[in-house]
Amino acid sequence: MHYAIPCYFHPATDPQGWEWVRTSSASFCVVNPHNGPGAGRDPHYTHLISEWDGPPLCGYVSVDYGRRDNQAVLADAATWQNSYSVSALMLDCFPVDGELSPWTQLIADLRGRGHDFIVANAGRSAPYEVIASADVTCTAEMDWRTYRQQRFTETPGDTWHIVHSVPPSQLLSARTLMMRNGATHGWATPHTLPHPYGWDDVLPSAL
Repeated sequence: MHYAIPCYFHPATDPQGWEWVRTSSASFCVVNPHNGPGAGRDPHYTHLISEWDGPPLCGYVSVDYGRRDNQAVLADAATWQNSYSVSALMLDCFPVDGELSPWTQLIADLRGRGHDFIVANAGRSAPYEVIASADVTCTAEMDWRTYRQQRFTETPGDTWHIVHSVPPSQLLSARTLMMRNGATHGWATPHTLPHPYGWDDVLPSAL
């Protein structure tokens, strides 16, 4: 299992965290300046990304479970390309209920605009249509107590499990369980809600 990191911490306030990520062997990292790329360029991220030689960066874009207009999603994706030269994307809150063709078509439209690596974050079990459309699909994003109670069926394709609120002494157990549950990418952190994907107190053993 690879590890993939939701990097929701600012390079100005945690440069050491970003330096750790840069030298890590993560399969990809999600970069998120302002719940997306924001309206304008953040000079701290511009500098970070212009000199980046670490794992692939995926720009964060919210789909808001289909409530967000697709044109707004496409506009955010274009901002990642034009302002930060980031083409890979992580589509957060990706819908997996009801008619799926609009959302698989959204992924196809993004690919047609040059977005060559797309992570769909459903946060829970996703149908095969979504998993087949995205490069990686997050099929579990939850706290450790809930995660331990889940039962996962083997799913073809690359999946990502994100688990927060893991006691530090159980981080290695979380990694083992992710592998047993079939995740090809994983991330476990002792951080808790409402902001579990910052950097303080994240331990190497979380990987």
